[in-house]
Amino acid sequence: MVPDISILARPAGPSPAALGSVEWPMIRPGKARGPRAEPMTRYENQSIDRVFRIMEVLGRSPYYYRLAEIARRCELAPPTAFRLLSVMARLGYVNKDSASGRYGLGSRLYRLAHRETHLRSLVRLAQPRLQHLSAQTGETVHVGAFDGTQVVIRGRIAAPSRFRLPTRVGMRLDAHATALGKAMLAARPPAEVADIFTNHVMASHTSRTVCSLADLESELAEARKRGYATSCGELFDGVHCVAAPVLNSLGHGNIAVSVGGPAAQMTPRRLEKFGRLVRSTAAAIQKSLLGTAERIGDLR
Repeated sequence: MVPDISILARPAGPSPAALGSVEWPMIRPGKARGPRAEPMTRYENQSIDRVFRIMEVLGRSPYYYRLAEIARRCELAPPTAFRLLSVMARLGYVNKDSASGRYGLGSRLYRLAHRETHLRSLVRLAQPRLQHLSAQTGETVHVGAFDGTQVVIRGRIAAPSRFRLPTRVGMRLDAHATALGKAMLAARPPAEVADIFTNHVMASHTSRTVCSLADLESELAEARKRGYATSCGELFDGVHCVAAPVLNSLGHGNIAVSVGGPAAQMTPRRLEKFGRLVRSTAAAIQKSLLGTAERIGDLR
């Protein structure tokens, strides 16, 4: 059977639909019992709208614009445009030429676009090894990227079996409840993990979800010893996963690879076996990406 391949950086050849891929509806994991976010005021909404209008105007041309021209094109009063541009310049999203006083897009915006480009390249380069891992295990393989307290699925190769994990490319999952997330967190020092989850309420998705920093750090300590992390029914009931980080030149794991399947098939013995396989796959991907190690180090 031809495996279902879902990947952001779409390779040449038939589309996922042509290969019989199945798109699952968004799974909404349990909600954290934290304070509700205050609704945006009309003023805040208006400011965000204006900031994006400024970025769109600046992005239409490689040339820098005078303040008056930006204000005119964005239909803003010059003082308002100046205030917004000053904040954007301070944050690095806009650059102001000191000689002419004109404005253009800043380096921070280009770095964000650069990050996305290299994430796509990384997934594309790793695809053959991910396919091999899926063939070795007969289970679904994912590659994920760390983002705040979550993991974003960037690539997915579905198992040839009838059992399908309720995941899809682009899906966001809580890092503390996934093998992918714990693998990447284990590649960070405990102090950094504590800083990441400070003032963050860990959502409980099942009765097995780790919801305290102390329990999470205990699991991460074991993952550091083994070289891979596990998640057994912590995000979805009846689903077990194992994952290992792809380390960058700084030793950080901002990308990880996982194998997941039904709990009935993912026995402790198979989890250990797949853990070794996923660890060696992650190491092979890391080695093949040595030429772009510095760029991967920016994916944080």
